[in-house]
This record gives sequence, C-alpha cells and structure tokens, in this order.
Amino acid sequence: MSQQKTTRLNQYQIEDKQLSRGFSLNQKLFVVALLFVAFVGVAYSLFSVGSIKLLSPKNSSGLAAKDLTFSWKCSKPDTKLVLEVFDGEKLVMRQLVKGDSYTPDDDQKRDLKADKSYKWRVVADPDVTQKYSFKVESAIFYITKAMPPAVLVAPKPVETPSKPSKPLAEEEIPKTDSVKPPFYD
Repeated sequence: MSQQKTTRLNQYQIEDKQLSRGFSLNQKLFVVALLFVAFVGVAYSLFSVGSIKLLSPKNSSGLAAKDLTFSWKCSKPDTKLVLEVFDGEKLVMRQLVKGDSYTPDDDQKRDLKADKSYKWRVVADPDVTQKYSFKVESAIFYITKAMPPAVLVAPKPVETPSKPSKPLAEEEIPKTDSVKPPFYD
C-alpha cells in the first residue's frame, strides 16, 4: 500500500512540475471560470428577451387628463421606445420617448375625452433595427375629467397714428435733397 501512495504522490509531483512552468492548476481554473462567466453575460445581454414593465397609470385606474403622466421600467437601457395610446382599436397617440416616463403636452391630453377608457403600451421603436425583441404588456386607464378646451387669445389691436391736426411746418419736414449719394457727383 505504501508503494501505491508513493507512486500517486510522485505522479502528482510530476504533474505539478509541468504546471509550474506556466500557471498553476488553480490559476487555470480561475481563468476558465472567468471566461465562462463573461461569455454567459455577453450571450444573455445579446440574446435575452427584453421587457418593459408599465408603472403608471396602473391598470384600471382613473385620473384627470391634466394629471396624466406615463411611466415604465425597461430592462434594456438606451433603447428607443414608442408610447402608444389606443381608443379601442384606434390609435390616438404615438410618441417617440426617451427615458422611463413621458408627460403628454396639453394638445395630446385634449385628444383624450372624459368618461372613456384607453389602452396604453410602450414598445421598442419598430422603425429602428433592434438587436433583441421585447415582451410587451398593456394597461387600461380611465379619463375622469377632460382637459378644458384651448383658449384662443386675440392680440391687442395696434394703435394707428391719428392724422395731424395741422399741416407740418416747413422746418419739421426732413430735407432729403441735401444729401446726395457719392456716385451722383
């Protein structure tokens, strides 16, 4: 038995001497593990399906049009996104958005009528080639109070000068014939 132990010990010593010329076995295993983790991370980011989680307005929530702000969380940062709002099957708002929220302007809010439900979603911009696809979810919100109509304000009228009450005196009239351009001489 001791002969077998000695033979095994000699075998490990020979293998260790061969490994000591470059890297140790532990160093090689560490490099292989590091490369594997890097490969899996790159593969995940390239081939995983992205997702967009809608945060507000929450599904089936009601709110006044003036208070409307959309927010979401995207699993793939720096992705060009499009916010879409539907009245049934009719698209009523489509907006290219950046970041993780969007507040419609007053004109967009005026397109949303009171006592109506709307479906909204955020999708990866279909006009831009994406390296990955997205899971899409939608939510429904209810407008309780519409935006008031736009108020058009007419500009103030410009005052027109009145006619002079008396004819201008000769000294009040500027003399233009005394100044001649140099090319007339």
